[in-house]
Amino acid sequence: MAALPPPPAPDTPPETLPTPKPLAARAPEPPPGAVRRTLNLSLLEGSLVQVFLNWTTGSVIIGYMLHLGASATEIGLIASVPMLAQLASPFAAYLGGVAGRLKGVTALTTLVGRGLWLLAAFLPGLGIPEARQSTFIVALVLVSSFFQASTATLWTSWLGGVVPEARRGRYFGFRTGAVGVVGMLANLGAGWFLDRVDAPLNFQVVLGVGVVAAVLGALLLLFHYEPPTTYPRPHLRAVFRTPWQDPNFRKLLVFGVYWQASVLIAAPFVFSYFLTELTMSFTQIAV
Repeated sequence: MAALPPPPAPDTPPETLPTPKPLAARAPEPPPGAVRRTLNLSLLEGSLVQVFLNWTTGSVIIGYMLHLGASATEIGLIASVPMLAQLASPFAAYLGGVAGRLKGVTALTTLVGRGLWLLAAFLPGLGIPEARQSTFIVALVLVSSFFQASTATLWTSWLGGVVPEARRGRYFGFRTGAVGVVGMLANLGAGWFLDRVDAPLNFQVVLGVGVVAAVLGALLLLFHYEPPTTYPRPHLRAVFRTPWQDPNFRKLLVFGVYWQASVLIAAPFVFSYFLTELTMSFTQIAV
């Protein structure tokens, strides 16, 4: 058996000793004041975005589609194309790594994805034939959802690096609850308004105000703190391949596919059934 090499002598110069491989540089601890400001701004930004999300989905968009004479297939597509748009998420992760900074890219995808809904608000004045208007809304939802899926991926990575790990669960739990209350009030407000103003003006106003709220939320992102982290330049192939190497990811993916397939068999048609067959008002649906 070969003898082990002797340890270096005490007087060996440091440059001759084996050096460990350098680890990835850790980002410095973010300033507490910047973190506190960002968490408060994120709470307000999330509330504004929730108004937009509630007023461009659910009974609002289904009611608008029914007003435009949408078919059952188009109603189903309204709910399914946002799922298809989740394919943009890996590309967003790659783009974030290439850009190196997430704030600007996130704000841009937010503005584009949500600003596109102005076209839905002004649809009656765009000169699109009535028979094509519902199809136009489906296409708009698809394109907008690609950008919004990208925003969600980038935002999660960004804010995950801002919120201290010890507070992360508590903060996002509180944020989700507070934003949920705002969403509930937004649903009630939209339902009350839709029941009292004639179509299509009622839908146009709700969608337009929702876009204004989303734009304000995007502007608030520019005042969030971003840690001076240098993200490694990724390889696009690795973005798709690496998650599959995690057994827990594969299990979660199987569950996610099963869950979405189960829910989306009926979910797209629930609000349509409430409005057309049960003749419920928008306020009743909101409640």
